[in-house]
Amino acid sequence: MKNALLGDERTINRKVKEALLALQLERTSTKERILELYLNTIYFGNGAYGVQAASQEYFGLPASDIDVAQAALLAGLIQRPGDTDPYDEPDAARARRDIVLERMAELGYLDATAAAFAKQEPLLVQTKPEQDRYAGAHFVEQVKRFVLDDPRFGETAAERRRLLFGGGLRITSTLDLDAQWAAEQAVGAVRPPAPGPDAALVSMEPATGFVRALVGGRDFFGGGERAKLDLVTGGPGRPAGSSFKPLVLAAALEHGITLDRVYPAPSRLTIPLGTGDWEVENYEGTAGGAATLFEATVRSYNTVYAQVIMDVGPDAAMDTAARMGIASPLFPYPSAVLGTNDVHPIDMATA
Repeated sequence: MKNALLGDERTINRKVKEALLALQLERTSTKERILELYLNTIYFGNGAYGVQAASQEYFGLPASDIDVAQAALLAGLIQRPGDTDPYDEPDAARARRDIVLERMAELGYLDATAAAFAKQEPLLVQTKPEQDRYAGAHFVEQVKRFVLDDPRFGETAAERRRLLFGGGLRITSTLDLDAQWAAEQAVGAVRPPAPGPDAALVSMEPATGFVRALVGGRDFFGGGERAKLDLVTGGPGRPAGSSFKPLVLAAALEHGITLDRVYPAPSRLTIPLGTGDWEVENYEGTAGGAATLFEATVRSYNTVYAQVIMDVGPDAAMDTAARMGIASPLFPYPSAVLGTNDVHPIDMATA
């Protein structure tokens, strides 16, 4: 309850507010009312805030219509909704639900026979109904988070939730539905079926930085926290590969290295480092003898760019990349020029 009303910051001022809030609640509200306020605001996972939203999310039913096993499942989610997600972690969700049922029987809220019967019930969770789907769901989720996380929309988390979900806001976004449809088709054409590798895409307008299309993952409505994970802006990131080379090129230009500078471009190159030798080779062993920096960029010669980052310095190159928009942590290793750092698509599109 304290997190719902006061946020999650840890300060002395917050502790004082907690104490005052607790006293006020005890004087003005019954325990049942306090529990109601709590259940109507807390997070149950999968984008569901409040028990009513959670009941609809997992079972497609209002909270008043679920049975005791389903109610126990929701109660079990409160402590760790990610670890006991019934979509991604059904065994953990069921084990947690059964603990709740056992505890209910111990406290006399449920007789032992009814608890044993409820424990035999499957989880009965649903997938998102087709009519509840909408375009650009990962993008919409980013808009929601923007409002929910920004104190300009309310001093507490509860105030921001009330404004967003009940305040009658009209929100204008940058999403282009035609571009979004094209993006989803493009990702769908190259992504293998589940549970194979996933793919993500973001399209930004260069002049403004407006995000026009965003595909964050396989299926936002597919159920489970992983479905809602936005690979464009979050998650572990992925190595950028050779698409990182133009960022090092920018650093080289800043350091006075011109596009017509000629570098050796062998198929393989050994660069001595303090910790040992760095062995670099071009893709499929291609070689150019010698190449200008411009030509090496066009042909993506690893051996040339290995020399470029040594001329510029890994620290300076990563500083330039960060200034250009890479918000992900960048480790200043020489191999970073080949895209070995994990970054997010939104970073690369921004840069």
